[in-house]
Amino acid sequence: VFPADTCVRVDGDVPNEVPCDEDHSWQVTSVVNLGEHFPQGWPTIQQQNDYLNGVCTEAARAYLGGDDALYNSTLTPFWTKQQSWDAGSRSVNCALTYGHPGGGFATLKGDVRKEFTIDGQPPAKQPPRNPLRNR
Repeated sequence: VFPADTCVRVDGDVPNEVPCDEDHSWQVTSVVNLGEHFPQGWPTIQQQNDYLNGVCTEAARAYLGGDDALYNSTLTPFWTKQQSWDAGSRSVNCALTYGHPGGGFATLKGDVRKEFTIDGQPPAKQPPRNPLRNR
């Protein structure tokens, strides 16, 4: 688990912290302790996904400065999986990334809260959309 603001590059299957001005796969927006939400024990992957989808999307909005900023970034909220509950770890990362349609991460470069590129290009201009409404 990496602290918020960390840029992470995946080398093979190993995530490594790198400076954000270097190529990376995702940028961490927050650290979530699943033990606080699941005190009864290790949640299934589906339970983790259901919970983290909302938590990490909200973390992404807060990190970038709102829903419009998230939409215009073209980035996607992403989270790591909890795999070592019995060893005492309960934490996972929420992050922002860009996934290729066929699988795999795009290469990000730069802090996603400022100017950054996706595979060497600025984020694609997004079409206008209706504002979100409170439900």
